[in-house]
Amino acid sequence: MKKRILNQLSFLIVTASMLAAMSAFGQDPYLMDGLNNGIGQYGYIEAESQTFNRINSNTHSNIYQLAARWWAENTEFIYYSGVIADCSSSQNIQASTFDFKHNDFPNWGKGEYAYVSIYAEYCGSPNTWSHTNGMGGVVGYNERKFLKVDVDNLYSGTMSPYVVDNPTGSQNLVGTFTIDAGTYTTDFSKTLSLDSLWIWNGGTAIEGTDIPNDGISIFYEPVTGSEVFDGTEASKLLFGDYAGDNMSNNRFGHNDLDIAIPVSGLRVYIVVNDLKVGYDPSKAVLFWIENDGIGFKEPQDNHSAMRIESMEISGGNLIPLPIQLHTLQAQLTDNATHLRWQTLSEINFDYFEIQKSIDGEYFNTIGYEKGRGSENTKTSYHFIDESPNEGTNYYRLKQIDLDGTFDYSKTVSVEKKAVIDFTLYPNPVKNNFYIKIPNEYIDNSLNIHIFDVTGQEFFVKYPIQTFENNLLLLQLNYMPSGIYFIQITDENTGSSLYANKFLKL
Repeated sequence: MKKRILNQLSFLIVTASMLAAMSAFGQDPYLMDGLNNGIGQYGYIEAESQTFNRINSNTHSNIYQLAARWWAENTEFIYYSGVIADCSSSQNIQASTFDFKHNDFPNWGKGEYAYVSIYAEYCGSPNTWSHTNGMGGVVGYNERKFLKVDVDNLYSGTMSPYVVDNPTGSQNLVGTFTIDAGTYTTDFSKTLSLDSLWIWNGGTAIEGTDIPNDGISIFYEPVTGSEVFDGTEASKLLFGDYAGDNMSNNRFGHNDLDIAIPVSGLRVYIVVNDLKVGYDPSKAVLFWIENDGIGFKEPQDNHSAMRIESMEISGGNLIPLPIQLHTLQAQLTDNATHLRWQTLSEINFDYFEIQKSIDGEYFNTIGYEKGRGSENTKTSYHFIDESPNEGTNYYRLKQIDLDGTFDYSKTVSVEKKAVIDFTLYPNPVKNNFYIKIPNEYIDNSLNIHIFDVTGQEFFVKYPIQTFENNLLLLQLNYMPSGIYFIQITDENTGSSLYANKFLKL
């Protein structure tokens, strides 16, 4: 029993001496993690980002100053924090170095690694360093590894001069950039996937008021050197209220994109896919990538965020929201259709085409109204269709901007009741087509016009003055199959008496 107690006491004495020794040396300095604490929170570094080293002396005693030792492309650079202690007592010190410059490593290529560790200078006479200064390849404390990834906002194509309300194809491109991991993804055993992307609007349009929370899309494709956005690329949504961010702070993002970065690099396009009802047409957008707004699925040293400064991606130009139609009304008065509408604002606007249809599907242009160019005041317009057709008449506006981009208004309609009962049969027709003429027009000269869906006149017969049993026979066996429109007009007055469509088999 006595021997066992002595053995236990011996064990305790050894343990205490070990602890004393550990306390004397303390814990090694380290590169700090955490928001706003330098590069310690990152696994990736963007090529031109401004980067600083936030260093902590930990419990290591007698620290005079610290330094960050960078190693890339077989080159060493040491960045010093400056004197951080008076050597009068052991202290836990935090310090930063701000003199890091990427051009210190001009050959450090994208897709290559850099290593960062800590050197410590101790108090003494003379002061001594934990590692020999300038000895390339000598690793300091707490070495970290970072992958260099290039983000570039250059674009050979053109972005939209303004936003439209119902975009199609290549409309509403408001920002673009590329992500290139270089030699890292050239090695096909390695992968890199864009997981996190956060952008913000530096323009005057407001999230939730002008742009809905799901009003931003990203389209993406491999970099080819001549890629241009056309709206056919793969796409995903960014959200203004993602991850509980429900403030109207003009931030849009997603933390689970999982988009593979191709060997050639990834081109990303930012597109406004929707506007809020009642948006303010005097507003505009200008998009940036947020500070540290990019992250990847694959961690480097257990860190997947990338150090990137906020980067403007809209070409430096405010991109305005479109003109906003306040009203479009159609009213039948004295056998004429009166169209009236207003705009609340016009930016880079050219003119309106007034379009008409008898079936609500195929429209023809019947007139033009010149716009006011660029105004932020309410403007009223009026157009008269002197010859509405019998039955339902559909109208819409085609809004054409200075660069040729266009958008359509809603469709409105008026009903003109038929006074004359023309009859045509059979419909569909294979060869012979009959039109029964009302008695009131047996003695009138009538013109018969037939158009295809493109507006091309396919058949004309005029004037018609004699009818057998009030029937007019048209032989259409030579016409191709398709949908056609027939219009009967009065030869003397030019007024439209009847219009309808038929199917030719």
